[in-house]
Amino acid sequence: MSEIIIKKHSLTDVNVITERDWDGYILVMSRDTFLRHKRNNKLDIVGVYVIYSDHFHKEKYGNSIYIGQGDDVRARLESHAKSKPFWNKVLIFTSPRLNIAFTFNIEKDFIKCARFANRYKIENGDLGQTKKLSSDDTDYYLDFVSISRRVLSMANIDVFDFNSDGLFFSTQLRIEAKIRVEDSGSITLCKGSTFHNFRDTQNKAEELGIVNKIDFFKNNLVITEDIELTIESKDITLFTGNVISSFKNSCGVSLYDLLREKG
Repeated sequence: MSEIIIKKHSLTDVNVITERDWDGYILVMSRDTFLRHKRNNKLDIVGVYVIYSDHFHKEKYGNSIYIGQGDDVRARLESHAKSKPFWNKVLIFTSPRLNIAFTFNIEKDFIKCARFANRYKIENGDLGQTKKLSSDDTDYYLDFVSISRRVLSMANIDVFDFNSDGLFFSTQLRIEAKIRVEDSGSITLCKGSTFHNFRDTQNKAEELGIVNKIDFFKNNLVITEDIELTIESKDITLFTGNVISSFKNSCGVSLYDLLREKG
């Protein structure tokens, strides 16, 4: 069974999170703490970092996240402290084995993790880069990503945890709809979703037992209550009239890609 270890770093107010028998570790600190230590060469390390807006009330205070990498994390963060005002927390991922080729690949995977988590607004302008690695190095980097995600989740740091409250939107000529993916794997079609010039829905609504949760107005179908659909993705297409790839979250990930990723 995995066992995480949380301990104090020699730098004041910096925590170190790792897993037993893992050579990697994660430094966790606030923005203010980093600024106090920004000249300390103990942060001159090769690694991948995540800066984000860690607030309970994300709608009020923001929920942005940025993922970067480098062979001198301290210098990168010092620059971001000036150019990216949104963050108040930083995670630094490193290990004795990491080099710049590793960090490029890890950064790309972390950006993908954050996009699929549907929890934060990604501030990265691109999706990252891939560098060639040997088969052994590829195995190491993939393990590093997997263990990092597990350690964060066990430490209750949510940056890569899937957000089942996150919405997928489709706004086209004939549809203005919101869908939520539940932890159970079912799909919720959210209240207020509207389908324009919608026809031939009555039989499908009766089959799904949701007649009392929909309304028709001038050829428009309106969802009057959240509808949980424990059905396959092809049935979503049949009911909504739109392919599931047209539904995308705020990070641009389609519902189709998410369901494929989740298996």
